[in-house]
Amino acid sequence: MRFTVRIEIHDNEYVPLHERMKAASFSRTVVDTSTGKRVHLPNGEYVTDAYSSAQKALFAAMQATLPIDFNAEIVLSGGGKILTHGCAEVEETVWSFIFPKAAQAKMPMPLRESYSLFQY
Repeated sequence: MRFTVRIEIHDNEYVPLHERMKAASFSRTVVDTSTGKRVHLPNGEYVTDAYSSAQKALFAAMQATLPIDFNAEIVLSGGGKILTHGCAEVEETVWSFIFPKAAQAKMPMPLRESYSLFQY
């Protein structure tokens, strides 16, 4: 089964990561089906056919990545699944659709009643 994994490391030292991912049977190249040409994937993106389940592929990516950056963020997709490691959870708030970073900003939010001031 084919899996795609995206890894974000925080020190931007991708060369050791590429070596470790290659040793874990992940590739940085794919064939572009529109042109038939083999192309390089962006830094931190890999594909593999070497694992029978998404969990095994994620575990292999974690084994390759975490010694380089223990706080790495990993997203794996394939086989009808999306698995993650180290990714921040989305905090849903009343204002999250208007102010995506409102929970982090710690700024006061207007009350719903405030809007009545603008009605005639």
